[in-house]
Amino acid sequence: MPQYITDIDVSVNEAEQHQLCKHGFTQVHVNLNPEGKGNTIYLWYKTSDCPAITRIQFSFTDKMKEGLVPLSMMFQSWSSTDAEADATKVQPLWERLTCDLNRRAGGNWIYLWVKRETQTYICDINATLNSSSDATLFHQGYIRMDEDTNRDAGGAYVFLWY
Repeated sequence: MPQYITDIDVSVNEAEQHQLCKHGFTQVHVNLNPEGKGNTIYLWYKTSDCPAITRIQFSFTDKMKEGLVPLSMMFQSWSSTDAEADATKVQPLWERLTCDLNRRAGGNWIYLWVKRETQTYICDINATLNSSSDATLFHQGYIRMDEDTNRDAGGAYVFLWY
């Protein structure tokens, strides 16, 4: 049977690393905070034959978190790159999620790349000006592009969903 990623977590210190290892997580050996100030941060995952993660949504404000738990997306590999290396990653089934995981921390841009089990096709697009409909769209199967298209312009957060 194929193995899928069924759980993900992040560690920010050695105690958390030890706990995740003890609970059967596998560490991705890439420091998510290579040039930032503060702790070394690692991504961890567990695999199983099901239920597979199907979507991941990132939140960089408390308001964005409302209604989006549990979060999920099927992926088989993770990598962080700088913007110049992105072109080498673009290939069928691979997708770079839109949120810079190193946002406002300084240093390189860091993105989560996911490999889907099957090709994803866009059949509808939606936009939100606030979080009131985020949970509904998420549960209807929409994927939010986790970057505010109104960023630094002032006004409401504007997110695209597909």
